[in-house]
Amino acid sequence: LREMAVLCNAFAKFNADLMPRDLVEAIAAAAPLRMVQGDPHSISLLCNALSKRTLDAPPPSVFRAATPQISRTLSSFGPTDLALIASAFNHVTIPEKSALLDLASLEIPRVISAPECTPEHLSSFCNSMARHTNGKISKKNLEVFDALAAEIVRRLKLSENNEIGVGGSQSFSQRLLFPPESLALIANAFARQGLPQGPSLLEAMRKALISWASDRRGGVTG
Repeated sequence: LREMAVLCNAFAKFNADLMPRDLVEAIAAAAPLRMVQGDPHSISLLCNALSKRTLDAPPPSVFRAATPQISRTLSSFGPTDLALIASAFNHVTIPEKSALLDLASLEIPRVISAPECTPEHLSSFCNSMARHTNGKISKKNLEVFDALAAEIVRRLKLSENNEIGVGGSQSFSQRLLFPPESLALIANAFARQGLPQGPSLLEAMRKALISWASDRRGGVTG
């Protein structure tokens, strides 16, 4: 399964639609038989790569076979694999999709405080949650959005207070530096839902964008 995932991901990084049809058909036939032995990263990488195909629908057999294995092992998924799975399943149409995304969303509060969770992960989670709920927010969904908003605001405030790089840690800095495209995804996700966290979150983001724009002007003039 790992080799299939790496091969498909290589195509997806360039253009998933260039994946030969016979290759996709071979993977659709072989991958389900190997899912039980698959590790979280191989499964998430394979599903994400196949979900990026736009000219043909992703092979449903792969996603349906992956669902039980993902459901059993979600508690071991880190931020990267969880983000890949949430994004991938938002792009397919299978009966198991909604239930799996509900389970995946419950794991988001667990991983967002992990050292390896980046701003890009946070924005991906926000975008996936918005796509999954599509404005229909349950109490559990709201708790996930609450956790995301609190973590994003916390990091933005640390960044605003010039705490980037505390202890000389580059990884700490990377957890606080939100690229504008990540902020845009977050703002769009919360705006689409009309969530109560929106105003405070947008205010924290506004300050970050002003700071980013100021740094850009300084770089140009300097």
